[in-house]
Amino acid sequence: MKSMSSADIAACVFELQELVGGRVDKIYHHPPDEIRIKIRSAGRKDLILEAGRRIHVTKFPKESPRFPSSFAMLLRKHLEGGRIKSIKQHNFDRVVVIEIEKEEPRLLVVELFSKGNVILTDKNLKIIMPLKPFFKPGETYRFPESRITPFELNAEKLKEIFSEERGVVRVLARNGLGGLYAEEVCLRAGIDKNKPANELSEEEIERVAHAIESIFGAIKEKKFVPHVVVKNGEYVDALPIELHIYDEYERKYFTAFNEALDEYYARIISEAREEEGEELKKLRARLEKQLEARKEFEEEMERYRRAGDAVYENYQLLEQILEAFRRAKRQKSWDEIKR
Repeated sequence: MKSMSSADIAACVFELQELVGGRVDKIYHHPPDEIRIKIRSAGRKDLILEAGRRIHVTKFPKESPRFPSSFAMLLRKHLEGGRIKSIKQHNFDRVVVIEIEKEEPRLLVVELFSKGNVILTDKNLKIIMPLKPFFKPGETYRFPESRITPFELNAEKLKEIFSEERGVVRVLARNGLGGLYAEEVCLRAGIDKNKPANELSEEEIERVAHAIESIFGAIKEKKFVPHVVVKNGEYVDALPIELHIYDEYERKYFTAFNEALDEYYARIISEAREEEGEELKKLRARLEKQLEARKEFEEEMERYRRAGDAVYENYQLLEQILEAFRRAKRQKSWDEIKR
């Protein structure tokens, strides 16, 4: 299941501005990593924050946990009844900061990169409580180290980063584009993605710069085309702009990127649960066979135990019978004994 890219987050956060000014109503924690915030803003909206993966509004309800976690109870204490003052992406990174006004301003820092977190802090980023224990309460939260963004990658900057011998796609991926968009840039620029970056000509570098501008210029100008990429009926990706790398695939379009994300994740999670259900059936069948074998083994053990008890209880009688056989064997043949 995909985690949202910086471009995904930029498009999503742009749409989430409709929640600014809304009042936080209820907060739920669905372990391990999903937080749901019910917000009253021109009706009721449900906002999903899933550490390390996604942030978007959802139309799909989910049954509330019977017992709130300690993190949910803490969020309710600090945030319920407050108003959302701002929702911002930090430096085109995979971090979103939600500011909520109550008696004391509070921040929710949502990390959407691998092994991400959801952290409640005060206005000065002093940590009150993290969802995952990667930080300690009382510490000051520090954002990930700043890195170059695609908006800075003009031809001159590209000449600097293309001093490496690594393939072009790998250099681009490590410098703010990520794997998918790096592949798209190479495709649009007509560049062999595996060509060593330090072997690119000035003309090729100009083509790469133009490709980056054509992609991220659309994101900067909010020219979004929300859709889900579909292959053979299966959802492959949810994107805010069209990518040539998926030109051979079907596209399902939406009026908002949040809707596309919601549809994509709902389908993927549902399919994952179905697969888990099938796997669970197989495991259950295997368990039943093992339990049946265990039952037979225990029954056999019980038979042997009873036989052993019988031998023990009649030991003297059995010893007398055996002694009689031994005496008879010394005096007679087996044929005579059998008769």
